[in-house]
Amino acid sequence: MKNISIFIILFFFICCTSKNKDIAETDNTSYLDGIIPLMDAFAKDTSTIFVWNGNKSKPISHYEDDPLTHIVGKFIDGTQIFALDYAPTDTLINFYRFEQNKWKRVGSYRAIEDSMTFLVGFIDMDNDTKNEIIVRTPPNMNGNTWQDVFRYSADNDSIEYAGNFSTDYEIRKDNKTVEETYEGSWYMTPTKTLYQWHNNKLIRIKHIELELADSDISKDDRIFRYYENPTLDKDTLILKIEVPYTGRKYEDMWKNFFSN
Repeated sequence: MKNISIFIILFFFICCTSKNKDIAETDNTSYLDGIIPLMDAFAKDTSTIFVWNGNKSKPISHYEDDPLTHIVGKFIDGTQIFALDYAPTDTLINFYRFEQNKWKRVGSYRAIEDSMTFLVGFIDMDNDTKNEIIVRTPPNMNGNTWQDVFRYSADNDSIEYAGNFSTDYEIRKDNKTVEETYEGSWYMTPTKTLYQWHNNKLIRIKHIELELADSDISKDDRIFRYYENPTLDKDTLILKIEVPYTGRKYEDMWKNFFSN
């Protein structure tokens, strides 16, 4: 089942290397400081969400959600209290963990697009009983969205950027993978990508694309490209096949990409 309705926001994987440049060291914690006296009672409560953008519960779906301002809750492991705070003036998301009656900042992340609003969701993506944080863009004019994933590292006591993927995807918890299908548009190439969790990162394992061979889109001639990752240590893809997209063999490779 597609997970489009669950999630949350940011930008495209080609921009990920520049996303955390020059993060400000300032915190906007006035609201969080004000609720410190209430956190002891919340820690003992069975509820998971303390506040979600000013509401006492999360929305039923992201269609009913407001742009991100702040979220406080036990949304990672059901026990520890975390908070997300978005500062639109500098497009910065700050992550906090509540410890010893104070908020400790455990991560920051800057958005690429100043005009973007943010939608957030939480899901266990790899069957370890701990939720990842997914930040999602609203749909663009073609209906496409982009998801950025964050993961809490207990070893480092930090919430860290783990990777991203686009509109149509399926999360396979048992084998710790994400299957992404990007349908493309008249100016963007259709692609399929298989991601897998390694060392707390979503690494591209293999990738396939059908690029237009000619700028005249009425011809619809395509170039078939297939890539593989020779190592799981880093997100590196090597081109293995580049041929005209003709014949049953390559049609089957495209169609059955995730099952092969």
